[in-house]
Amino acid sequence: MLDDKGTVFSLHVLRGSPAKSNEGSVFLAREPHIVVEMIGTTSEPKNEEAAIAWVLNFRDELAAITKDQKGVISQWVALTPPSEASL
Repeated sequence: MLDDKGTVFSLHVLRGSPAKSNEGSVFLAREPHIVVEMIGTTSEPKNEEAAIAWVLNFRDELAAITKDQKGVISQWVALTPPSEASL
C-alpha cells in the first residue's frame, strides 16, 4: 500500500438485520455482503501514478483470489461518471 495519508481502503460489512429484506425500501432484496472501497487519492501530486497503480493491483489481486465466489467483484456501483473516471 502506498505510504500516503490520502490512499486508503475501507471495508463495509452488511449482515444481520440490515441485510434483511424490507418491502418499504428501495433495497428490497438484500444479502449479507462486504464492500471493499479502494481509494487511490493522494496528499502529494507526485504520488498520483503510484496510487492508481496500487488501486489497480489491489483490485486485480482481490479478483484473482475471489474469482470462484458468487457475486464477488462482478457487481458494483460506479460513483464516478465514466467521463470522469481515469481507471
